[in-house]
Amino acid sequence: MKKVIQKIFSFILIIINISALFFLVPDSAKGVKTQTPIPTTIVEEIGIGETQEFSDPAFKIKLTLGDQEFPSKRFSLKFEISSIIESGKIGVDWIYPKNFFKIEGAERDRIDSLIPGQNIVLVKYFTPTSDKPSAAGTIRKVELGARVLGLIPDLRYLSSTKFTTEFNNEWEITPLGQTYQTEKTVKTILLTLFWIVIIVAAGVLLVIGVRKFIAYLNKDDIER
Repeated sequence: MKKVIQKIFSFILIIINISALFFLVPDSAKGVKTQTPIPTTIVEEIGIGETQEFSDPAFKIKLTLGDQEFPSKRFSLKFEISSIIESGKIGVDWIYPKNFFKIEGAERDRIDSLIPGQNIVLVKYFTPTSDKPSAAGTIRKVELGARVLGLIPDLRYLSSTKFTTEFNNEWEITPLGQTYQTEKTVKTILLTLFWIVIIVAAGVLLVIGVRKFIAYLNKDDIER
């Protein structure tokens, strides 16, 4: 009876080892041809038309998109202001789709003073918050903007600008930035290696446990 149990455990070990090897081997090495369906492109427009552009000679402005961070999807907007006026009341408003992004800090920044020839750079961070599901291949066209308002007695100066960027269905800015792509690749590889180590360690512990149990059964047979 003990020999039968030993054979059964040996057979189980062989099955476990074969299964582990099968799951660790890439599909290309298995000779399995996987067909990836071509996704239908779906375009979603988010916040398009929310920013009206104004150009006042008093302000020269520029809005640029910064790098995205993995895995948080956090990114920055940089707003550059060059002034030819002097004002003690300057407000900068950030315009973005509030149902889809969270802003860090206030939606309006205040500048205490601005003098002719002064250049100011403001940086604001945003993180996608929408959990709205989208099909693979979805392109989200998102409009982001900023405006600056300067006040002096009896006069107001207003300039605003905007740009449109694209996100995929996972809220990644496309095309992927070099920094983001590198971080994603490195962390994905590390995570894969981590799980491989966990699976291998679990398999080794299982094999050791089964062998000890078989040895115990054999020892019991000898003593009898």
